Amino acid sequence: MQTVIPKCVDWSVFNKSLEAFANSNIVTNSKGGKQSYTPYRYDLIPPETIQDVATVLSEGANKYGEWNWLKIDTEGHLNHAIAHVYAHLSGDVTEDHLNHAICRLMFASYINSHD
Repeated sequence: MQTVIPKCVDWSVFNKSLEAFANSNIVTNSKGGKQSYTPYRYDLIPPETIQDVATVLSEGANKYGEWNWLKIDTEGHLNHAIAHVYAHLSGDVTEDHLNHAICRLMFASYINSHD
């Protein structure tokens, strides 16, 4: 299966940000190795959570189609995120509600910044 990223995903914003840092900030590590500075701390993202979120995304892609979430507005994503939080708080264990909420919040953030 080949994943096709829709044209609406604009990687140029991310790439321009990295280029700006790469061209202006070079850091040297304790061994003398040099590389571009990055302000991003991906090392602080728990790998287990990334795996759990990827599982939720896979389930959603299988159920609704890849990139379907782009067709839903910010409010729709926020409403579902809140519903998942409340379901978790109520003790419902029928789904991985916190990771579903994380996905919906990521989607809402993306849609909100690209509308």
